[in-house]
Formats: sequence, structure tokens, C-alpha cells
Amino acid sequence: MKALKNIFPITFFLILLIVWEIVPYLFSIPNYVFPRLSDIFPAIIKSKSAFLYNSFTTFHEAILGFILGSTIGLFTGLLMAQSKLFAKTILPYVVASNAIPIVAIAPLVIIWFGHGISSKVILAAFLCFFPLA
Repeated sequence: MKALKNIFPITFFLILLIVWEIVPYLFSIPNYVFPRLSDIFPAIIKSKSAFLYNSFTTFHEAILGFILGSTIGLFTGLLMAQSKLFAKTILPYVVASNAIPIVAIAPLVIIWFGHGISSKVILAAFLCFFPLA
């Protein structure tokens, strides 16, 4: 029964890959709009050094954001647990900030901090802050 339970997600994934490969042919979608898988993987291999460099950069920004957001979230949560006054003061702002979608905050952060590493680290930190606060 467990093997049968695992076959459905695998089958769905394989069907998704097949559809991804066939749809551009069926509807004559240009490659720059909806690239086929058979075009994506060779392009990654062809530009392996750029792909690895950009992957490392993204990983670096995500780790820095995780460390920053987790640290601030942990200390905020500890302070709220220790001080009821601090919790009553800060909790409404934490809840309100958590209710704002990250896609609404991202353009503002990019305008304020630019396209550099700082805006990406801040956005990653924003995502990591709330589970701990």
C-alpha cells in the first residue's frame, strides 16, 4: 500500500514534466516565453560557471538573511516572553507586519536599499523573523 501511495506523486511529477515539454510545441510558444526542459538543462550546463556563481550568491544572501532574521526574531520572542509590557507594545506591530505579503514589501525594500545584497538579505530576514518572534 505504501508503494502505491508513493506512485501517485511520482506519476504526477512525470506527467508535469511531459506536459512542460509538449506544451510549447502544441501551442507554438516561443522559447523565451516558455522554454522546454530539453532547452533548459543544456543551457545550464553550457553556462555552468555563471550558474554556479549566481547560485552561490543567492545561497550567501539567503544564509545572511536567515541568520539576521532568526537572531532578531529569537531575541524579540525572548523579550516578549520576559516582559509583558514589551509584548503588549511590540506584538501589534509584529502581527501587522506578518499580515503584509512579502511581494508588497519587496518593491519598497528595493527602492529604499537598492538592488544590492542588502535588500535581498533584508527580505530573507523578514521571512525568517516571524516564526521566531
